[in-house]
Amino acid sequence: MWRQSYKYSRCLVPAEGWYEWKTVESTDARTGEIRTLKQPHFIFRPDKKLLCFAGLMSTWVTGGDSAKVTCAILTKNAAASLADVHDRMPVVMPDKVFDRWLSPEVTSADEVATLIGSADSNFEHYPVSTRLNTAKNDDAKLLEPA
Repeated sequence: MWRQSYKYSRCLVPAEGWYEWKTVESTDARTGEIRTLKQPHFIFRPDKKLLCFAGLMSTWVTGGDSAKVTCAILTKNAAASLADVHDRMPVVMPDKVFDRWLSPEVTSADEVATLIGSADSNFEHYPVSTRLNTAKNDDAKLLEPA
């Protein structure tokens, strides 16, 4: 499905940032029991500007005459600024390579790899409320520091 997408179907996915979950230990105040929890962190650019994830698009034929355009965000090993939170992160393209990433003239796997290699690596993060762990919660307070 994605084998040839790097040649002709690259896209950018804009975002304010993203969430990753850090595994932490917590002691229950009542029982003294040590529990392992997943603490969400909001990750963003230091200048707080929008960022764009490197993505690939593909058309998936669902049967009959219907087709769906799908998208996948590329990931890589975490940058040093995030290694304490998670071991992977999305590929965040620098603003200066947007045009090249989207260019239909770029079809070489080596050039695509070079563009991916230029990904941003300087990010900030802070813990946010574990309310994020429930899909029914969807409000601006999810971005506030915990």
